[in-house]
Amino acid sequence: MDRGKRLYFFIFFFSSVAQAVDFSGIPSAKSVTESRQTFAARAQRVLEHYAAGEIPAKLVDNKFFTMEILGRYLLDKDFPEYNNLLLDPSVVPLSKYGTGIRLIPGLCQRKGDYDFKLQELIRLIYQDSDKVTSRLWPATRKKIIRELLSAKGNKHYTHFWLGLCGRHKDTENHILMTEGSRYLTNQLLQDLGETADVYNNDKNGFHNWLLEHLQEYFIHHFDEYNSRPYQVYTVKAIGNIHSFAREERVELAAEMLLNYLSAFWAVQSNQGRRSVPFRRQPHFAKLTTLVEGDGEIGRFALLAGNAPFLNNAHYRGKLTYGSHAQMGALTQKYRIPDMLLDLIVNSESKKYFQKIFHQTPELYASSPSFLLSAGGVWLNRFDGGTQLNDGQARPTTLMLTSDDSADFSQWFRFEGRKFKRRKRNTCVYNNFACGVNLRVPAGIPVSCQEKVGDWTFYNFASEKCPLKHNVYIATISRPYKS
Repeated sequence: MDRGKRLYFFIFFFSSVAQAVDFSGIPSAKSVTESRQTFAARAQRVLEHYAAGEIPAKLVDNKFFTMEILGRYLLDKDFPEYNNLLLDPSVVPLSKYGTGIRLIPGLCQRKGDYDFKLQELIRLIYQDSDKVTSRLWPATRKKIIRELLSAKGNKHYTHFWLGLCGRHKDTENHILMTEGSRYLTNQLLQDLGETADVYNNDKNGFHNWLLEHLQEYFIHHFDEYNSRPYQVYTVKAIGNIHSFAREERVELAAEMLLNYLSAFWAVQSNQGRRSVPFRRQPHFAKLTTLVEGDGEIGRFALLAGNAPFLNNAHYRGKLTYGSHAQMGALTQKYRIPDMLLDLIVNSESKKYFQKIFHQTPELYASSPSFLLSAGGVWLNRFDGGTQLNDGQARPTTLMLTSDDSADFSQWFRFEGRKFKRRKRNTCVYNNFACGVNLRVPAGIPVSCQEKVGDWTFYNFASEKCPLKHNVYIATISRPYKS
C-alpha cells in the first residue's frame, strides 16, 4: 500500500438528528441465540430514531438527510414527500467527492466530501431495487443514478490537487467511499441501458482494481486503524461493496474483510466496550470515555447486542454516539457469523492472549472475568506539525466484565509516560500487566484491600468485599522518573 507523503486534514459530519438511540428495555445478549432473538428489536429502535424528525421543507447545502430518508423508506413512513424533495432542481452534487480542505483561501483549498453522501445514496437506491415494492418514483430513481451519484466510470480516484499546494494522496476512507460508490453506480447505469465499456465492470478492469485494493488491507491492515472518528466510514464503504456487488469474487473479498474486522472486535472487546490505540484525531485522545468517536462500539451494539454498560446511570439505555454506524449496518446485509458472534457475546468463551501488529502493537489478555488491553505506541505521522493524524497511544487498562462503566478513569490502568511522544504502553501478558503511572480507581472499600510491604492486594471475591468482580488483583508501585 502506498504510504508515501500525504497532506492530512479533518472534518466532522453530524446527523441532523440527535446521536442517541434508545435501547432501554432490550436485554443485553449473553449468547448467540439471545443476540439473534433481540436483533429485530434493536433494528426497530434505530429505524424509529431516524424516522422521528420532521420532514424538511427543502434539501439544501448538500444535506440530503439521507439516513433519515432511509429510516422513513424502510418503515414506509411519509416517504412519498421525499420524492418531491429529491426531484427539486436545487438538489445537485454541491461539491467534489474526496477530501474537502481549505488551507489558504483561494490558493490551497478544495470543496469536497461529497463521497460521504455518495455511499449513503448507494444504500438508498439499492434498498429500492425491487420494482414491486419500490417507493422511489422512476424519475427520482433516474435522477439519483444519473445526477446525484457523480462517481462513475473507471477513472479511479486516489489523489487530489490542492491548488498551489500540489497533489496529495487522499485518505483511506475517502478512497474507499468514492471507489466503492463508483463501482456500484456502474452496475446501476448498466441497469438503465448504458452500453459503454467504461461503465461495464466486466470490461473496464474494475473487478481486479477493487480486489487488489481490498487485498492491501489483509496484507498491511488499515492505515486508519481503530480510527476515531473515521473507521466507521471505511466500514460502511466495505459493507456497501459486500451488500451490492454482483461479482462473486468482489462480494466475497468484502465479506472476508468484514469478518476480519469482527474477529478484531471479538479480541479487542469486553461487554461491548474496547480501549484501543487509534489513529487520526487528538481530540479523542483527551477523552476517558470509550464511546464518543468510536463508531465500532455503536455498530456492534446493533449487530451483537451485548452492551450492558448502556444500563448504567450515565447512559440510561441511550447510546450517545454511533447511530450513523448502526444505520449503515442495518441497511447492509452483513451479519456476524455464529463462531465470531459467540466469542463476542459469550464471556465464558473469552480466554486468550492475542498479539497484533500493524503500525502499533496491540496486545490483549482475556478471561471470563476481565480483559487486559495494552495501549500501544504513539506514532508521529509527520503531517506538517498538525498532529491530526498521529497514532494515539492509550493507557493500558484492566476492564472488568462485571463492571458496567465505559470510562477508563474508573478502572485500574497504567497511564504511561506523561508526554505522549514517549508513550509505549505495551506490557501485557496472561493475567499480568506492567507500566508507568499506575492509577487505582477511587472509592474501593477498605474491606476489599490488604497491604503487605510495597504490595497492595484487592480481593474482589472476598465475602467482606461488597464489590463482586470475581477477580484478585495484586499491585506494586515504586517511584519512577518519567
